[in-house]
Amino acid sequence: IEETNGEIDGSFEGFECRWQNVPNVNGHKMSLLVVAMNPDPEINRETYGNVLKQIRNIYGDEASYHPLRTDLLQLSLSPALLSHEWRVRSLGTGAVRRGKYLLGMVLQNVAGRYLFKRKLDTKTVQWSRYRNDLVDNSDFRKFDGVLRMIIDGSDEQAMRLGNFLDTEFRAGHLAYGTHKSQEALVTCIVFSYNGNHLHFVDGSDGGYALAAKDLKQRVAEAKTFLKGRSTVQVTTSGA
Repeated sequence: IEETNGEIDGSFEGFECRWQNVPNVNGHKMSLLVVAMNPDPEINRETYGNVLKQIRNIYGDEASYHPLRTDLLQLSLSPALLSHEWRVRSLGTGAVRRGKYLLGMVLQNVAGRYLFKRKLDTKTVQWSRYRNDLVDNSDFRKFDGVLRMIIDGSDEQAMRLGNFLDTEFRAGHLAYGTHKSQEALVTCIVFSYNGNHLHFVDGSDGGYALAAKDLKQRVAEAKTFLKGRSTVQVTTSGA
């Protein structure tokens, strides 16, 4: 997109939001953000590796802390939850088409519940495997310059991880932010129900947004600490 192109409508092709919030299994869903703080990328890579290793040590294998579970994934019939997709996908289409879109969503979810419960397949889609594919295609762990994860765990596990992260933070290796939620939210991009779908996961009640606020506070604290340490070094060398 070029700035000179003028206004361009956003594309919401494939956007779906039809699942109920996913409850926790072990106590909470934790939204976790970690950013390595060293100017050397090799040291930062080692830092991220240590964080992931510590998560495995505390929480176990991926299946133990994955925020989504196939048996807890339930299509929603709630107007409040379905309204997110409905408002976006039917905006500006007129009252009749908007009504048809909403009715179609409800009917599709009723049919989906039946197919999932009976573990039935159609000629075009293996509905008996769809929830497994959804879990496999979820982005509960990603890296875009910041390590982002949604973790299902207990308060004791969160405390152990927090102690490790705080030690690393005090050593100047990283900054982090966390936020605990009771549920996970799932938003989907679906181009095909037969494999070509991606599912975005966040924590409820603020999730990544509040974890980011926590992270920014620590980043600011780290910068203040480093600035103060530099001032002390300059004063000492000058003396």
